[in-house]
Amino acid sequence: MSRVTSGDSSPQSLVINEAAQALREGGLVAFPTETVYGLGADASNPSAVQKVFTIKGRPSNHPLIVHVAAPEQLGHGQIDWVPVLAPWARDIPEDALKLVNAFWPGPLTLVFKKGKDVLNEITGGQDTVAVRSPAHPIAQALLHQFQGGVVAPSANRFGKVSPTSAADVRTEFEGNSDLVIIDGGDCEVGIESTIVDVSSGDRAVLLRPGVITPKEMLASISFGVITPGRS
Repeated sequence: MSRVTSGDSSPQSLVINEAAQALREGGLVAFPTETVYGLGADASNPSAVQKVFTIKGRPSNHPLIVHVAAPEQLGHGQIDWVPVLAPWARDIPEDALKLVNAFWPGPLTLVFKKGKDVLNEITGGQDTVAVRSPAHPIAQALLHQFQGGVVAPSANRFGKVSPTSAADVRTEFEGNSDLVIIDGGDCEVGIESTIVDVSSGDRAVLLRPGVITPKEMLASISFGVITPGRS
């Protein structure tokens, strides 16, 4: 049976420490975000990333989203997200940073030109990388403790419904004894993040709709948010 850790049965700091150590050792951790539960692995570890594809039965050409911690000074004046993005993205458009400042941490994933050290296993062989900073406090605590990027597609087998509780994850991966599951209760949003491609630098393309709408994003940026086929 999978290991399930919860803030209700042990101090949350110990829960986070155990999960972060599992990530460092190349293991998998299911953790809550505000959207759905993610199946996390060290984004810089090729063998750990491969475990995500294997356990999910996910095609290797499907890119993964890198989850990053918010800056420590969040909530204290102007936030500089560039150092957070720098290991993963290059050629970061000014309007993309406006979206970051408006909606991160939160249910918005942005697609950038990938940095030179980003694993091809993460990007499905493409020259772009998807990044987001989740708003859930447990997700943020885990990312800060781990001190690295974490790929985290939804914690379900490929083609199945995305989980919104730890119970869903336990049911989906029953028998996977090496999987650490952090029980953070039910997810607030319950659907996957909005995905917007900003890699061209002069427009934003909506790749997946979510709770953050194009109308909301247009209030923050100068270039338009469009959907494929309407450019």
